Amino acid sequence: MSAQLDYPQLPLPVSPADCHARARERSLIFDVESLLLDPTPGICESLQCALQDLGGHLPDHAFRHWSLRTPLREALAILMHGSDSQQLDKATAAFSRHYEQHGRFRSRLRPGALPLLKNLALNGRFDLHYLTHIGAQAAARLLDLHGLGEFVRSVFTAEVPACPGMRPHLMQQLVACSGRPPSRWVLLSDHPYEILAAQDLHLRSIALGYGRAPLPALLQLDPNAIAANLPDVAAQLDAMLPSQRPIPVAYCGSRIN
Repeated sequence: MSAQLDYPQLPLPVSPADCHARARERSLIFDVESLLLDPTPGICESLQCALQDLGGHLPDHAFRHWSLRTPLREALAILMHGSDSQQLDKATAAFSRHYEQHGRFRSRLRPGALPLLKNLALNGRFDLHYLTHIGAQAAARLLDLHGLGEFVRSVFTAEVPACPGMRPHLMQQLVACSGRPPSRWVLLSDHPYEILAAQDLHLRSIALGYGRAPLPALLQLDPNAIAANLPDVAAQLDAMLPSQRPIPVAYCGSRIN
Protein backbone atom coordinates (compact mmCIF):
# COMPACT_ATOMS: atom_id res chain seq x y z
CA MET A 1 0.00 0.00 0.00
CA SER A 2 1.42 3.39 -0.91
CA ALA A 3 0.39 7.00 -1.04
CA GLN A 4 1.57 10.19 -2.65
CA LEU A 5 2.97 12.50 0.03
CA ASP A 6 3.90 16.16 -0.42
CA TYR A 7 7.23 16.73 1.27
CA PRO A 8 7.69 20.27 2.63
CA GLN A 9 10.78 22.27 1.75
CA LEU A 10 12.96 22.30 4.86
CA PRO A 11 16.35 23.53 6.02
CA LEU A 12 19.08 20.92 5.82
CA PRO A 13 18.97 18.59 8.83
CA VAL A 14 21.71 18.26 11.37
CA SER A 15 24.26 15.97 9.78
CA PRO A 16 24.48 12.50 11.35
CA ALA A 17 27.78 10.87 12.13
CA ASP A 18 29.22 9.42 8.95
CA CYS A 19 26.44 7.15 7.69
CA HIS A 20 28.85 5.36 5.36
CA ALA A 21 31.09 4.00 8.12
CA ARG A 22 30.65 0.65 9.82
CA ALA A 23 28.12 -0.65 7.30
CA ARG A 24 26.02 -3.36 8.94
CA GLU A 25 23.34 -5.68 7.72
CA ARG A 26 20.46 -3.34 8.52
CA SER A 27 20.05 0.30 9.43
CA LEU A 28 17.15 1.02 11.77
CA ILE A 29 15.22 4.30 11.70
CA PHE A 30 13.26 5.06 14.84
CA ASP A 31 12.03 7.86 17.07
CA VAL A 32 13.14 7.54 20.69
CA GLU A 33 9.73 8.86 21.80
CA SER A 34 7.82 6.25 19.79
CA LEU A 35 10.01 3.20 20.34
CA LEU A 36 11.36 3.57 23.86
CA LEU A 37 9.50 6.22 25.89
CA ASP A 38 6.10 6.33 27.55
CA PRO A 39 4.87 9.93 27.17
CA THR A 40 1.85 9.52 29.47
CA PRO A 41 3.19 11.48 32.49
CA GLY A 42 4.13 14.50 30.37
CA ILE A 43 0.88 14.45 28.39
CA CYS A 44 -1.25 14.31 31.54
CA GLU A 45 0.75 17.13 33.12
CA SER A 46 0.43 19.26 29.99
CA LEU A 47 -3.31 18.65 29.80
CA GLN A 48 -3.62 19.73 33.44
CA CYS A 49 -1.60 22.88 32.81
CA ALA A 50 -3.58 23.73 29.65
CA LEU A 51 -6.83 23.68 31.60
CA GLN A 52 -5.35 25.59 34.52
CA ASP A 53 -4.26 28.32 32.09
CA LEU A 54 -7.95 28.71 31.19
CA GLY A 55 -9.06 28.76 34.80
CA GLY A 56 -10.14 25.13 34.92
CA HIS A 57 -9.19 22.26 37.17
CA LEU A 58 -9.11 18.50 36.74
CA PRO A 59 -9.88 16.11 39.60
CA ASP A 60 -7.47 13.28 40.29
CA HIS A 61 -9.78 10.74 38.63
CA ALA A 62 -10.04 12.71 35.36
CA PHE A 63 -7.64 10.41 33.51
CA ARG A 64 -9.10 7.15 34.78
CA HIS A 65 -10.72 6.30 31.45
CA TRP A 66 -8.49 8.46 29.26
CA SER A 67 -6.48 6.83 26.47
CA LEU A 68 -3.14 7.90 25.06
CA ARG A 69 -4.60 7.24 21.62
CA THR A 70 -7.36 9.85 22.01
CA PRO A 71 -6.67 12.77 19.62
CA LEU A 72 -5.61 15.89 21.50
CA ARG A 73 -8.54 18.11 20.59
CA GLU A 74 -11.01 15.33 21.38
CA ALA A 75 -9.32 14.69 24.73
CA LEU A 76 -9.53 18.36 25.61
CA ALA A 77 -13.19 18.49 24.58
CA ILE A 78 -13.92 15.55 26.90
CA LEU A 79 -11.98 17.02 29.80
CA MET A 80 -13.54 20.46 29.26
CA HIS A 81 -17.04 19.00 28.88
CA GLY A 82 -17.46 20.12 25.27
CA SER A 83 -16.21 23.71 25.35
CA ASP A 84 -16.68 25.91 22.31
CA SER A 85 -14.20 25.99 19.44
CA GLN A 86 -12.42 29.13 20.59
CA GLN A 87 -11.76 27.71 24.05
CA LEU A 88 -10.52 24.46 22.53
CA ASP A 89 -8.14 26.44 20.31
CA LYS A 90 -6.72 28.19 23.37
CA ALA A 91 -6.43 24.94 25.30
CA THR A 92 -4.70 23.20 22.38
CA ALA A 93 -2.17 26.03 22.07
CA ALA A 94 -1.55 26.01 25.84
CA PHE A 95 -1.03 22.23 25.80
CA SER A 96 1.44 22.45 22.92
CA ARG A 97 3.48 25.18 24.64
CA HIS A 98 3.75 23.25 27.87
CA TYR A 99 4.47 19.91 26.23
CA GLU A 100 7.25 21.29 24.03
CA GLN A 101 8.92 23.05 26.95
CA HIS A 102 8.31 20.61 29.80
CA GLY A 103 5.99 17.68 29.16
CA ARG A 104 8.18 15.95 26.59
CA PHE A 105 10.91 15.64 29.22
CA ARG A 106 8.59 14.08 31.80
CA SER A 107 8.41 10.90 29.70
CA ARG A 108 9.71 7.67 31.20
CA LEU A 109 11.51 4.70 29.72
CA ARG A 110 9.26 1.77 28.94
CA PRO A 111 10.19 -1.39 30.87
CA GLY A 112 12.93 -3.16 28.96
CA ALA A 113 13.69 -0.18 26.72
CA LEU A 114 17.31 0.32 27.75
CA PRO A 115 18.25 -3.38 27.51
CA LEU A 116 16.61 -3.57 24.07
CA LEU A 117 18.51 -0.55 22.76
CA LYS A 118 21.78 -1.79 24.23
CA ASN A 119 21.33 -5.25 22.74
CA LEU A 120 20.46 -3.82 19.32
CA ALA A 121 23.56 -1.62 19.41
CA LEU A 122 25.86 -4.47 20.48
CA ASN A 123 24.31 -7.16 18.30
CA GLY A 124 26.51 -6.35 15.30
CA ARG A 125 23.70 -6.46 12.73
CA PHE A 126 22.22 -3.00 13.17
CA ASP A 127 23.05 0.68 12.92
CA LEU A 128 20.64 2.81 14.97
CA HIS A 129 19.44 6.15 13.58
CA TYR A 130 17.25 8.42 15.69
CA LEU A 131 15.00 10.51 13.43
CA THR A 132 12.83 13.27 14.87
CA HIS A 133 11.23 16.63 14.08
CA ILE A 134 11.81 18.20 17.52
CA GLY A 135 15.16 19.83 16.69
CA ALA A 136 18.76 19.22 17.68
CA GLN A 137 18.64 20.68 21.18
CA ALA A 138 15.53 18.82 22.33
CA ALA A 139 16.73 15.55 20.76
CA ALA A 140 20.09 15.79 22.54
CA ARG A 141 18.32 16.60 25.82
CA LEU A 142 16.10 13.51 25.55
CA LEU A 143 19.05 11.24 24.84
CA ASP A 144 21.00 12.68 27.75
CA LEU A 145 18.02 12.56 30.12
CA HIS A 146 17.53 8.83 29.60
CA GLY A 147 21.15 7.81 29.02
CA LEU A 148 20.59 6.67 25.42
CA GLY A 149 23.17 8.65 23.48
CA GLU A 150 25.96 6.08 23.46
CA PHE A 151 23.80 3.51 21.67
CA VAL A 152 22.62 5.72 18.79
CA ARG A 153 24.68 5.87 15.62
CA SER A 154 23.23 9.17 14.42
CA VAL A 155 20.61 11.79 15.19
CA PHE A 156 18.82 13.12 12.12
CA THR A 157 16.73 16.24 12.67
CA ALA A 158 16.39 19.87 11.67
CA GLU A 159 18.40 22.44 13.58
CA VAL A 160 15.23 23.91 15.09
CA PRO A 161 11.89 22.28 15.98
CA ALA A 162 9.50 21.79 13.07
CA CYS A 163 6.14 20.19 12.37
CA PRO A 164 5.79 16.39 12.50
CA GLY A 165 4.93 16.43 8.80
CA MET A 166 8.60 16.93 7.99
CA ARG A 167 9.49 13.42 9.16
CA PRO A 168 8.93 11.60 5.84
CA HIS A 169 11.13 14.18 4.13
CA LEU A 170 13.87 13.71 6.73
CA MET A 171 13.64 9.94 6.28
CA GLN A 172 14.06 10.36 2.54
CA GLN A 173 17.14 12.55 3.10
CA LEU A 174 18.68 10.13 5.60
CA VAL A 175 18.38 7.16 3.27
CA ALA A 176 19.67 9.18 0.31
CA CYS A 177 22.74 10.49 2.16
CA SER A 178 23.69 7.06 3.48
CA GLY A 179 24.54 5.53 0.13
CA ARG A 180 22.86 2.32 1.26
CA PRO A 181 20.08 0.73 -0.81
CA PRO A 182 16.51 0.86 0.55
CA SER A 183 16.59 -2.89 1.12
CA ARG A 184 19.09 -2.35 3.95
CA TRP A 185 16.77 -0.07 5.96
CA VAL A 186 14.00 -0.86 8.43
CA LEU A 187 11.62 1.72 9.89
CA LEU A 188 10.26 1.26 13.44
CA SER A 189 7.34 3.65 13.86
CA ASP A 190 3.84 4.29 15.16
CA HIS A 191 3.32 7.20 12.74
CA PRO A 192 0.97 6.13 9.90
CA TYR A 193 2.33 8.69 7.44
CA GLU A 194 5.89 7.47 8.11
CA ILE A 195 4.90 3.89 7.35
CA LEU A 196 3.29 5.04 4.08
CA ALA A 197 6.41 7.03 3.23
CA ALA A 198 8.62 4.01 3.95
CA GLN A 199 6.56 2.01 1.46
CA ASP A 200 7.03 4.73 -1.14
CA LEU A 201 10.79 4.58 -0.48
CA HIS A 202 10.75 0.74 -0.63
CA LEU A 203 11.88 0.40 2.99
CA ARG A 204 10.71 -2.37 5.27
CA SER A 205 8.65 -1.26 8.26
CA ILE A 206 7.67 -2.59 11.67
CA ALA A 207 4.65 -0.77 13.09
CA LEU A 208 4.69 -0.18 16.84
CA GLY A 209 1.33 -1.39 18.07
CA TYR A 210 1.88 -0.05 21.59
CA GLY A 211 2.14 3.59 20.47
CA ARG A 212 -0.38 6.33 19.81
CA ALA A 213 -1.88 5.03 16.58
CA PRO A 214 -4.87 2.65 16.97
CA LEU A 215 -4.05 -0.93 16.04
CA PRO A 216 -6.78 -1.15 13.33
CA ALA A 217 -5.28 1.90 11.63
CA LEU A 218 -1.84 0.27 11.61
CA LEU A 219 -3.24 -2.98 10.23
CA GLN A 220 -4.77 -1.10 7.30
CA LEU A 221 -1.34 0.24 6.35
CA ASP A 222 -0.04 -3.29 5.71
CA PRO A 223 3.45 -2.90 7.28
CA ASN A 224 5.88 -5.79 7.08
CA ALA A 225 5.21 -6.57 10.73
CA ILE A 226 3.54 -5.19 13.85
CA ALA A 227 5.23 -5.27 17.25
CA ALA A 228 2.83 -5.50 20.19
CA ASN A 229 5.48 -4.53 22.74
CA LEU A 230 9.24 -4.13 23.12
CA PRO A 231 10.00 -7.88 23.19
CA ASP A 232 8.02 -8.13 19.95
CA VAL A 233 10.34 -5.55 18.35
CA ALA A 234 13.30 -7.85 18.99
CA ALA A 235 11.34 -10.90 17.81
CA GLN A 236 10.23 -9.22 14.57
CA LEU A 237 13.76 -8.04 13.80
CA ASP A 238 15.12 -11.55 14.41
CA ALA A 239 12.45 -12.97 12.09
CA MET A 240 13.27 -10.37 9.45
CA LEU A 241 17.02 -10.96 9.72
CA PRO A 242 17.78 -14.43 11.12
CA SER A 243 21.08 -14.83 12.91
CA GLN A 244 23.03 -17.11 15.19
CA ARG A 245 22.97 -14.18 17.64
CA PRO A 246 19.31 -13.44 18.42
CA ILE A 247 18.51 -10.23 20.26
CA PRO A 248 18.23 -10.94 24.02
CA VAL A 249 15.04 -9.74 25.68
CA ALA A 250 15.13 -8.76 29.34
CA TYR A 251 11.45 -7.99 29.74
CA CYS A 252 8.34 -9.83 28.62
CA GLY A 253 5.44 -7.38 28.83
CA SER A 254 1.83 -8.17 28.19
CA ARG A 255 0.58 -8.14 24.62
CA ILE A 256 -1.93 -5.58 23.49
CA ASN A 257 -5.51 -6.66 22.90
